[in-house]
Amino acid sequence: DCLARVLTQPPYTLASARSAVEEFLNLWSLGLCFEDIVRVAAADYGVTVTEIYSIGRSREATEARQACFYLARKLLGRPFAQIGDHFGGRDHSTVHEACRKLEHARGAAKERLRRLEERLQPKVG
Repeated sequence: DCLARVLTQPPYTLASARSAVEEFLNLWSLGLCFEDIVRVAAADYGVTVTEIYSIGRSREATEARQACFYLARKLLGRPFAQIGDHFGGRDHSTVHEACRKLEHARGAAKERLRRLEERLQPKVG
């Protein structure tokens, strides 16, 4: 993603190349990917990985999928469109709305997100 930006958006400078490589290495060193987030969310919500990626709209699968959107945005820093593409071509506005909703979560929903992040932390830190 970052390297693609450098290669497709001239002018090319040494500073922009260094920045792109640094961004790539930082993300790579985290060792965290979409699949890690999906596995942790699926286990916590009691759904399968397939259900998260499916077009199904069961409450549990939808909530797990939205949590994945939020965590991918927060922990991976991916753009809304890229997250939507990864989850079956969902529109960026769908991802954005889910992230906005979960940023304002309270109570049990907020605690669940905190718990999911905590489970993913060893991979991040």
